[in-house]
Amino acid sequence: VTSELDSEVVLKTIVERAVFLLRARGGGIEEYSEERHELTVVADCGPSRTIVGEVLREGEGVAGRLVRGDDVVMIILDYGNWPDRPVRYADESPFGAMIAVRLVWRERTVGVLYVDDEIGREFSQDDVTLLQLFGDYAATALVTSRLVRELNQRETHWKRLVAGSPVGVIANDSGGRITDFNERAQRMFGYERQEILARHVQMLFQKPQEPYIIGNLLRASAEGRIADYETLAVAKTGEIFPVRMALT
Repeated sequence: VTSELDSEVVLKTIVERAVFLLRARGGGIEEYSEERHELTVVADCGPSRTIVGEVLREGEGVAGRLVRGDDVVMIILDYGNWPDRPVRYADESPFGAMIAVRLVWRERTVGVLYVDDEIGREFSQDDVTLLQLFGDYAATALVTSRLVRELNQRETHWKRLVAGSPVGVIANDSGGRITDFNERAQRMFGYERQEILARHVQMLFQKPQEPYIIGNLLRASAEGRIADYETLAVAKTGEIFPVRMALT
């Protein structure tokens, strides 16, 4: 999983396979936020009117009860007549018979996986076991999805900082290929961002071995960074000029 779109596809696929193998009519995954004390539908399928993005409070509905209590599984024979159904479903329920399992990752509740079927369906212990198996995959997918989302947010924040920095900022990968080159760096070296990306950073130094010297110094540094490193750089025009760098 490398993007939020990939995460959505994985989560929806888990729901669809669970619904298919349990011969149910619909299902979904709700992600639990311990900080906000609420659950958000992040994947669903079938004829039920649950929509992605719908939010339930902790303690509300089957999912809310599962994340708050000690139970790991709940089976409801008739959701429409279940006395603890949410107020929003007081007049008409989108669910019939339901089975739901709590999703746990390293002893931490991360969400709920459920499937529902027509009223009269009696879920068996085999159904519980199968849904819990899918629950293991769903818990892993939810944690991965959250990590991808956080990394994307950090990357967006980093790009904004780089773009607005008053000093030249140059980033490169472990192979020395340039991955970022902000506006100030473009003015300093005379390169447009798109023409310099993916090229080796050594082209910016007078001494081709400079990046390797810097790499060795960084590895030897206890803090993993170097301040006020002075050397000579080379502009696109061939002009050589002194630079002072902070390296991480």
